[in-house]
Amino acid sequence: RAQDITDQLDILMKNGLSGLVLVLIVLFLFLSARTAFWVAMGIPVSMLAAVGVMYAMGLTINMMSLFALIITLGIVV
Repeated sequence: RAQDITDQLDILMKNGLSGLVLVLIVLFLFLSARTAFWVAMGIPVSMLAAVGVMYAMGLTINMMSLFALIITLGIVV
């Protein structure tokens, strides 16, 4: 069971990294370098802030909260 969880987390990290790379490429293609840089920096900062607030409020990361984070990530981009 622990191996399955580790495998799933590895897949999640690989997919997240490839998604981040694709978003950065699209940002730099369609925006100026300065704007793309600030948007690219805003993505991890906003996600870390959201997770920090969730931790401070004692909330857990479940399917609903992950879906909300994905939706807000789309709004940021």
